[in-house]
Amino acid sequence: MNVDQHDYPAGHISKDEAENFCRALSEYTGQDVRLPTEAEWEYAARAGTDTLWFFGDDPAPLGDYAWYEPNAGGKPHPVGRKKPNPWGFHDMYGNLWECVSDAYHRDYFANSPKKDPIGNQQPSEYTMDYTIRASKAGRYVLTAEVVTANYWQNIALRVNGSTDEQLITLPMTLGDWQNTPETVVELKAGENQLKFLRRNPIQYAVAIRSFTLRPIQ
Repeated sequence: MNVDQHDYPAGHISKDEAENFCRALSEYTGQDVRLPTEAEWEYAARAGTDTLWFFGDDPAPLGDYAWYEPNAGGKPHPVGRKKPNPWGFHDMYGNLWECVSDAYHRDYFANSPKKDPIGNQQPSEYTMDYTIRASKAGRYVLTAEVVTANYWQNIALRVNGSTDEQLITLPMTLGDWQNTPETVVELKAGENQLKFLRRNPIQYAVAIRSFTLRPIQ
């Protein structure tokens, strides 16, 4: 099979560059070309299905439809080599990130229109703040129970207003709640403020449900 660079998805470009390309293409063709909203992307990805994946609720066949960590070898692959979704769209899962026009915000969809939400326009950094209580001052092992929707995600952690950050690698949970890798934090007795930060957030949500603290003896 002959493959050249034009068979590969466009990577290593920023959202601004993608939007500039859409504007230039609009001017050239006279048609409205833009990035889809997250809701539009999900509508196209689901292709009229109501299961967890467009191919069903069992993730076992995912390798037939997507390049992802177990089969991608850490690199992108030519487009259209995996099976399409029911509407004929290839590579809706995996390979490279899809870029959309809006940004994730944990509270947006609770108040957004139920039909055709336009998405939340937010800064490139957003935070999640939590208060936890430690029985005594000292070093603790912290894990967070999270649910994620893709590989290679991470989140930064600051404790009690410090500018020092720890980067936590998040597991791919396939819709189930899982614990993050252990992180050592220095806490004071009583209430402590945890600030989780995501920069240039991608269009895959991360939810945090609970924390576990274990003192280091």
